[in-house]
Amino acid sequence: MKEKTKAKISILLSAMGMMTFLAPAAVIADMVQVFPGTSVSMIQMIITIPSLVSIPLGLVAAKLAKRFLKKTLVIFGTCCYLVGGSLPYFLHFNAEVILACSCIIGVGMGIAMTALTALICEFFQGEERGGMLGLYAAFISVGGTVSSLLGGRLGSSVWYHAFLAYLILIPIIALEVILLPKGHLDQEETAEQVQQSKKMSPQVWMIALTGFVFYVCINVINNNAAMLVAERALGGSVQSSYITTCYTIAGLITGFFIGKIVVRLKRKTIAAAYVLGAAGLLIGYIGNSVALICTGAFIAGVGFCIFGSTANFHVSEMSTPATLTFSIAFLSAIINLGQAFSPVIINLTSSAAGAAVGTRFMVAGAVSLLLAVLAAIFIKNKESSKEGLETAQALNMGD
Repeated sequence: MKEKTKAKISILLSAMGMMTFLAPAAVIADMVQVFPGTSVSMIQMIITIPSLVSIPLGLVAAKLAKRFLKKTLVIFGTCCYLVGGSLPYFLHFNAEVILACSCIIGVGMGIAMTALTALICEFFQGEERGGMLGLYAAFISVGGTVSSLLGGRLGSSVWYHAFLAYLILIPIIALEVILLPKGHLDQEETAEQVQQSKKMSPQVWMIALTGFVFYVCINVINNNAAMLVAERALGGSVQSSYITTCYTIAGLITGFFIGKIVVRLKRKTIAAAYVLGAAGLLIGYIGNSVALICTGAFIAGVGFCIFGSTANFHVSEMSTPATLTFSIAFLSAIINLGQAFSPVIINLTSSAAGAAVGTRFMVAGAVSLLLAVLAAIFIKNKESSKEGLETAQALNMGD
């Protein structure tokens, strides 16, 4: 097997483990009932706290890459997913302990995802790199889809059995050990390079800040699907898992067609992502059946994948070589912060409009529409039509 083919297969297999933190999403409503003395926001943060913890760990991983091979970092990070995810099966008597286990997942997320992204940049250039970014997003969605379905099925009888879904990481770790390329140790930057790397384009700030709010809004689906199903008496954990699965499988499908989307929308791609997110959330708000809510989740998932697949590419185009690494790290940190604090922010802002879970979908959808307007006005990609076509072709490699 050629080295580059081996790298592509192993990186994509590793990507499948990066959204397994969604495995317990379908049993959030059960956990609210099991731990009545614990706030709903805190229980929801079992799903979102990994993103918060991953922020400083991503920066730590950048430093560790100068001393440890990227393969080692990826395997360590995936092992953190496995340990942090499976421990609650045994330690399910206390919500705070489960939240602490989710923090271990966050350690793995920050280290593994940073190292995987670095491996893509190391092994692939130009159009091939763009193609791998699209496939990477698609395979992350595959992992999220599998873990959501598996968690819902396992948790349908006993809620904490959902955490057994993390055992799918065992074969992934084994394949990482066998197939994943070692990568190279990163070189130390000079003081001048470090200083230059912190001067970001205003456009990068705009993408990051609107992306932060978008992640606050879009994560309403994962955080509240189970409670919405319970509130509207539409079923239990299995039905909830259908919603989160539709959300993640949308990313899988969109990841393979992202280039065709970009060539049509050009610089409006990010605004379109926000519109789709808003549409999906508002459908969830009015949904009176699992099928309709699943439709909304799928549409929102398309928007989420479009943003996730193209934001880094747009940021890279708006950055100089000296600012590229810092800009991408900044974008990742800001949007992960939005994902982590989504339950707290949404629950606080929506409480004024009503206590119903559906209200959270309505508020998040309205805010996403406002973001779309701001993005359409202020996010101005510097590319020409010809360059836009090249960007789309790069993202569409592997279609």
